[in-house]
Amino acid sequence: MKELIKVLFITFVFSNGAFVMDLQGQILEEKVYKSPYKEISIIIAPEGYYPKNISLFTGEKVKVYLTSILDQNISTCLMLPEKGLFMSVRRGEISEGGLFFKREGIYKFYCPTGKIEGKFIVLKKGRKRRMDIMSTKGPQGKMWIPREK
Repeated sequence: MKELIKVLFITFVFSNGAFVMDLQGQILEEKVYKSPYKEISIIIAPEGYYPKNISLFTGEKVKVYLTSILDQNISTCLMLPEKGLFMSVRRGEISEGGLFFKREGIYKFYCPTGKIEGKFIVLKKGRKRRMDIMSTKGPQGKMWIPREK
């Protein structure tokens, strides 16, 4: 009689790579992505862009996909002059573009023909705080409470 051996493994995916691990903790396969990116889809409707406000972090590469649900004969666009991005699209088409934000801020995009606008809200990436810094207990184990003067 043949033995049936089952192999179980776990896959971990991170922002810059992924690896496959068996149940004993040995790495079976590792893949590192040299340039991870975020994908965003934007739809142009009669009311405007969907989503209208898009949140990102500094240092992220962004791939933008643009499509329209307007009438077939209407051509619409997305312009972001600060980054030199111009994307034009008609109904049933998908246009693709790339962005990279070094600094935080609000970057407005618009289409002059449709008088619609939206914005990329770029936030600065925060650092993780160490737990020993966050501790409020003193040497006696008492809680520190701020006093008003």
